[in-house]
Amino acid sequence: MKLIPSITQKTLTQHLRELEDEGVISRIVYNEVLPKVEYELTDYGWTLKEILYMMCRWGDTHIEQKYDGKAASSKPPGKNA
Repeated sequence: MKLIPSITQKTLTQHLRELEDEGVISRIVYNEVLPKVEYELTDYGWTLKEILYMMCRWGDTHIEQKYDGKAASSKPPGKNA
């Protein structure tokens, strides 16, 4: 939730459960005084490594456009018409 501040707990939980059901992530529960849960990619989930990396790069490149109030251009950055 720290990395996606606009997501609700309900939505995050739903998506994590779907990914777990599909075998993409596994849930690790720690029995501590303050309950702690972590998620990690499964071997199957790691097969998405290249796609996830490209999506992260795309997001890093375009996040400023979204939050600067700029409209997204139909041309890729650095391309001249």
